[in-house]
Amino acid sequence: RKCVHCGFCTATCPTYVTLGNELDSPRGRIYLIKDMLENGRPADKEIVTHIDRCLSCLACMTTCPSGVNY
Repeated sequence: RKCVHCGFCTATCPTYVTLGNELDSPRGRIYLIKDMLENGRPADKEIVTHIDRCLSCLACMTTCPSGVNY
């Protein structure tokens, strides 16, 4: 809920930098998870693929001005 969707995290996310797909960025993953939770959607294969592409390097946390705990 802290995410203000500024996109600073995208510049430091190796997955987003490599693939260039918004859904492979921390912000994109937040959108996907939020949509699942708010709309009761199950995690389909495409969503799982985007979530699993996170390397858990936490580079996004170093640039997040809102202090989102990814």
